[in-house]
Amino acid sequence: MAKTKAAFPIVHDQDFAIMTAYHTAFTVDPATAQQYQGFGVDLQKANGSTHDMLPVPATYVIGRDGRIKFTYFNPDYRQRVSVRRVAAAL
Repeated sequence: MAKTKAAFPIVHDQDFAIMTAYHTAFTVDPATAQQYQGFGVDLQKANGSTHDMLPVPATYVIGRDGRIKFTYFNPDYRQRVSVRRVAAAL
């Protein structure tokens, strides 16, 4: 928080514990990791680990009471939830 001067808590997912628990992480195959490196993205360096991991894009709507009202995630990053579905959950 000091580095970013954020006014809200920031969660650091050490060793992918949160993503693993919620099944929102996937390991990138070596060929894809090599492609990322060709674009200047070193997943292991970015993750601070020896794993080529990425998060599954996810959308959550959390109520004022702290309870999750809506969740959507799909390992196929090209499939995103519609704005209409998210708006309906608000």
